[in-house]
Amino acid sequence: MQDTTFGEKHSETAFGKTKVIALGIMLVLSIPILVDSQDQGLAWGFNAGEKVYFRETITTITSDNTTSTISFGFYITTKDNYTIPDPLTDLPYAREEAFFYNNTPAYIPYLGFAVPIGNWDLLETVFLSDSSNNYSSIAMIGNDTAWGFRTTLNGTFTAEIRKSVFSKMDGILLSSIFISTMTFPIHHSYSEVVERVAPPFLLNYAILAAGGGIMFIGLLVVYVFTRFRSSRHSLPKTGI
Repeated sequence: MQDTTFGEKHSETAFGKTKVIALGIMLVLSIPILVDSQDQGLAWGFNAGEKVYFRETITTITSDNTTSTISFGFYITTKDNYTIPDPLTDLPYAREEAFFYNNTPAYIPYLGFAVPIGNWDLLETVFLSDSSNNYSSIAMIGNDTAWGFRTTLNGTFTAEIRKSVFSKMDGILLSSIFISTMTFPIHHSYSEVVERVAPPFLLNYAILAAGGGIMFIGLLVVYVFTRFRSSRHSLPKTGI
């Protein structure tokens, strides 16, 4: 088994940078509409047309300990055409194309951004049954607010760790880690961290320009009024 402790700790650090409070408020205020509800007790837990925002951080560590990191934000827009197979034979994902904040394609393979909510015991059973032969180990993750899994795959000179956690409120991905470490013929480590974030504050330049124009006119009015009052007070007394 290869030592991936450093890589995993490095990736886990990225999660601490998430704006937890803002994201929590966003989740609480979001009232999901359950779609595709069925006898299996599963349903998609989000509204069609929602924009969901994420941040991805990619880190590479080479054999000479040179570290390179890139980080970028992107979003997906939910639709209403996702299906849940019945009976369920593998873990169903809602997948969508990703876009950068400026609306250009992010060239990310269709992101599995959500799982159905409701019957978490069924999802766990199906995931373990479908995946048990594909990994060296599987650990399920679960509490009152989140559900997910952590898998490892160990080879002779390679090791991989995957971890995905989804919100139990709407089923949308909260965080995902992928770490790959190679020890021969060279030592190389690669990690991808995806985390859900609160919607960014995006400037609308048209609105910004209009607001700037209104502010300028207001300041101009104040300036003219001040000069007018000042000129009245400076008039010479005529004795009348």
